[in-house]
Amino acid sequence: MSSAKPLLEEQAYMQQRVENQLKWFEEKSAWNQDRYKRLRMIAITFSALIPLLVGFIQENTMLLKILAGLAGVAIAIAEGWLSLYKYQENWIQYRATAEALKRETFLYKTGAAEYRNEKAPYPLFVERIEAIIKGDTQNWQQYISKNDSPTAA
Repeated sequence: MSSAKPLLEEQAYMQQRVENQLKWFEEKSAWNQDRYKRLRMIAITFSALIPLLVGFIQENTMLLKILAGLAGVAIAIAEGWLSLYKYQENWIQYRATAEALKRETFLYKTGAAEYRNEKAPYPLFVERIEAIIKGDTQNWQQYISKNDSPTAA
């Protein structure tokens, strides 16, 4: 291992890479969580309304028939978006990556675990942070390639 001074100093790496990535993953996690919960609330609410509306339908209540039909359409759209955009899966994956980044940062800053007896902890820290980020990127690439393949339908 070389004793040359790294081109990107520790403080710069912390700000430019670790903090930026952590912020990105936390924001994306929160955004996906919000979308997931909103769409699930729509699906649950309209699912509960359909039996109520149907219970009041009579031959001359066209409005209730239309409302029951629209509720079914809203459910189908919400569930379709949930399936297509994978908001819950993204929320969980981004949260897990953010937590892994936080954990690694705390271990490094406290000199715990693998960093305790390491003579050069900074390069190890960079390698481990980049491995976490790479792991998330690989998950995304696998998901995209799986869903773009001709057999994915």
